[in-house]
Amino acid sequence: MNLRLLGILLVLCVLVTGTVSAQSETRNVRLGMSAYLVLPRDYRAYRTNNVRHPSSGYIVCADHKTIVVWSTGALQMPFDNGDGKFVWVKREQLGKTLLLKYGLLHANDADIVAAALPGLNLVMVLRSNNDMNTFLTIARSFRREKCQGCERPLPDGPSNKSLDASGGSVFCNLIRPAMRS
Repeated sequence: MNLRLLGILLVLCVLVTGTVSAQSETRNVRLGMSAYLVLPRDYRAYRTNNVRHPSSGYIVCADHKTIVVWSTGALQMPFDNGDGKFVWVKREQLGKTLLLKYGLLHANDADIVAAALPGLNLVMVLRSNNDMNTFLTIARSFRREKCQGCERPLPDGPSNKSLDASGGSVFCNLIRPAMRS
């Protein structure tokens, strides 16, 4: 009888206090030495097998409709050539010291959103009305601190199309043509 009552009280406590936390719905994924993103639980981060750009990869949701390409380190940043090629550029302060800079590019038949954070670049082809919100949620989740329980990006799968025949990364292939036009 006491165990049954204890079980009921525990269930009620969880329901009342909402102890099913947001942590169980998200995952922290380390991208770089001391930076990470907080991703929805059903998203996965992968590292590409690219010797020219070893600190790059992509983030994909469970249904593969959302793909965000990421890079860290000394790769070309989306705004290295200025803001002139962008339709618009916005800046947001994240916390006290982090600046998120993001903008929209029109390229051939697609719109591309690109973001730069300290040591991290993100790029995404917009395919639906909600993609911009998804992209900004991921970009705004950036944290610049050590993360003890962070996952690392998974190794790139053999069937991934993240590299083209030239060996260039998707990140560079998305940004360069849009910056040239």
